[in-house]
Amino acid sequence: MSAEAPIATPNGPTSIPEVITTCTPVIDGEYRGDETLRGQCIAATQAFVTYIAGPPAQENAGQTAADLVFELAKLYQDGQVCLDHPTELPDAIALALPLSADEDQRALIQSISETIRSCQTIETGALEDAAPPLVSPE
Repeated sequence: MSAEAPIATPNGPTSIPEVITTCTPVIDGEYRGDETLRGQCIAATQAFVTYIAGPPAQENAGQTAADLVFELAKLYQDGQVCLDHPTELPDAIALALPLSADEDQRALIQSISETIRSCQTIETGALEDAAPPLVSPE
């Protein structure tokens, strides 16, 4: 009788909507100056990225990174509120970098993270242009 290895169960979100459900009140609170939930969005995003990265690694991890960044970026509020109350949002977005093997996609994720960190305006059209799929079909 051989012992089978236990099946690993995820310890956190296993879908993008679950990440967004965690991140929305965190980021909204931070923009209001309330940091009581600080760290929970980063933790949820990291758990999701770890889950997607495997093992076994998801075949569409790059597309998942694009989808995750697109949804997280929707939480961004530019202008004075961003300058007055920085959030963990750019750090959460940057956590998607390891999911992508595509250099162009990685550069775009980094650019979105840096734009949010510096409280610059993201043009709605530009974000929509960067919307999934960010990965070239192969």
